[in-house]
Amino acid sequence: MDTEKKIEEKILNILTIIENMLEILHGGVSITDSAGYILKLGKSCKEMYGIDNSYIGKNLLELEERGVFRPSVTKIALTEQRKITMTQPDKYGNPLLVTSMPIFYPGTNRLLYAISYASWDINHGLELHEQYSQMLEDMTQNIIELNILNKRLQPARIVANSQQMKQVVQLAEKVADLDVELLICGEAGSGKSNLAKYIHQSSNRETHPFGQLRCSAFSRDGLESRLFGVTKVVSRSGDMHEKNGICESLNTGTLLLEDIEYMMRDTQANLLYLIKNKRYYKKDGSEPIAADLRIITTTRKNSKELAALLDPDLFYRLTVITIDMPCLKNRKEDIPELVEIFLKRFNEKYQKRISIAPRALELLQLYSWPGNVTELKCLIQQMVLTLDEDTINTHHLPDCVSPFSTTNYTSVVDLKAYLEFCEERLVLQAYDKCQSTVKLAKYLGISQATAVRKLQKYLRK
Repeated sequence: MDTEKKIEEKILNILTIIENMLEILHGGVSITDSAGYILKLGKSCKEMYGIDNSYIGKNLLELEERGVFRPSVTKIALTEQRKITMTQPDKYGNPLLVTSMPIFYPGTNRLLYAISYASWDINHGLELHEQYSQMLEDMTQNIIELNILNKRLQPARIVANSQQMKQVVQLAEKVADLDVELLICGEAGSGKSNLAKYIHQSSNRETHPFGQLRCSAFSRDGLESRLFGVTKVVSRSGDMHEKNGICESLNTGTLLLEDIEYMMRDTQANLLYLIKNKRYYKKDGSEPIAADLRIITTTRKNSKELAALLDPDLFYRLTVITIDMPCLKNRKEDIPELVEIFLKRFNEKYQKRISIAPRALELLQLYSWPGNVTELKCLIQQMVLTLDEDTINTHHLPDCVSPFSTTNYTSVVDLKAYLEFCEERLVLQAYDKCQSTVKLAKYLGISQATAVRKLQKYLRK
């Protein structure tokens, strides 16, 4: 029995050493026996809980009833005989993350003591987490902005074989060096942002940074903060934290604001101030920041609709120069070159050698393209990714890309031409599946001679 007593005392002495170490690393350290009577208290317990060494010998149940511990993490650890970590308020009601660990007699399940400590003030931890998150966000943004500043833009290539696009390019080159605001109007996917990059690269700001923000992608406060930056005061420490906006990163360069119709009125007022005064204020900031920026905006709205959504003064300033980007269905002459560009791009990316048959290209030029250039690009990407053959033929194209699709044709349908078109798709799709004229003839219920003749006819197209 004396030996066990000595072992217990030795364990308590070791725990006392651990208590001193934990008091340095954490705080609120206490040691109790197996019945919950307090044996030792760290000095920081007075600051955290309002208790000192005069409480040694008191039971945790008594302290819990008096509201010192609400609840007692140590009592739970002793009851369940396992390590417990949970929140527990300090004397001010601030949540602490507290851990209590039961200590057993060596080699047995006999409970001897419990040692507890507080890891940190949860509010402080949340504040640290907030600062850490902000640091990561700023670091990520800095990397993005360094790329904007240091990485040379890929040359913007404008395809202009159609008369409409030739006029657009002519106007774009004419106003490129004019240091005024510019609005590009057009349908979604028509290439407005690509034209903005082309104007920047054709201007005297070519060697300066270019950046873009899509107004529709941000919340009301998010857009203003991202655009101008923000000054924040950390609630507990009172420290001031500043986050730079894209205007600061793009100084002397060009800023493209896409979907300007989504910008809220208060942010419009700040943008107007920037355009007028070549300076701006961070959100909640008090010091003006100089900024020499060329502003280009885009919209899907017509002039009347946009005027109703923007501050009048801002609307007139943004529309000093307006360029209307034609939709793809009105520039069919540009489709062959666009297809060639996209095929080259995706063949290189996916290590393919896909080409397009003349008849399939002809169908692409007949299609109405409601999604404009973006739809064409995605279609070519899909073909390159999914095609097993080396050539895109008419039957590989989706059903909507047909002059006889209900969403496509606008005139009286030629029944003979329609039936031939359907037969062509059926024969070629069946041949892809059968891979022989004998199986093709059987599959279609025709003679092999007829199958060969029809196959030769449609493969020559």
